Amino acid sequence: WSIPATDRHGWLVQAVLQRKINRAPTAVCSAEQSTVIESNSVRVSADVDDQDDDVLTVTWKASGGRISGQDSSAVFDSTGLAPGSYTVMAEATDGENIASCSADIRVEKNKMAPTITCESGTLNVTEGQSRTLRAQASDPNGDALTYAWTVDGSAVRNDSAGFEFGTQGRSLGAHTVGVTVTDVDGMTASCEFRVMIDRRPNTAPRVSLALNKAEVFACEKIVATATGSDPEGDPIVSYNWDLDAD
Repeated sequence: WSIPATDRHGWLVQAVLQRKINRAPTAVCSAEQSTVIESNSVRVSADVDDQDDDVLTVTWKASGGRISGQDSSAVFDSTGLAPGSYTVMAEATDGENIASCSADIRVEKNKMAPTITCESGTLNVTEGQSRTLRAQASDPNGDALTYAWTVDGSAVRNDSAGFEFGTQGRSLGAHTVGVTVTDVDGMTASCEFRVMIDRRPNTAPRVSLALNKAEVFACEKIVATATGSDPEGDPIVSYNWDLDAD
């Protein structure tokens, strides 16, 4: 303001009016925690300020998942998201200027151990035969599983859900067959089969007799051929012949 003197009666008043400068707001974002297990939620806050004391409107958005926000606070819901990094963003505006900020949140896999079941009770197998054992395994995360088998505590080479238990080279009686499944996160589950090797039954062999002639005259010869067999496949070690005459 200035009031210069004049050569007239009275005063001359001059005024200069300047437009007020609207300064931009500021915003700083922060999350309660930088990581969250999939399907869980985390709260994110925005510290907003305006030097002109203007009323600020805050809006929220995220690169994935669901975001529900009200003023300077929002909740990030990771339900349905795959593990990975996501960004939550806030924008504050005074009607003319905009300030933005963001917070990075890592969604981590909800690691869950696999499950496995083995057939209960004692499984019987006859000496000289074999039996297929099959474990039922699954993983709640849908991870691929690897299998490791043991017989009486000793590892055997097999990486599948089924195992052919053979009796060759194994003693009669009880045996323990174990199986362990491991998922991609290194989490495991185990179960055991109880297997009994029974002695093979030994039944009598069979024999059939064939004659080259049905009738013969006195002093003639007749050829008899005996053919033996054994139900268990045992070799026929000897033949004993008897001849009865009237």
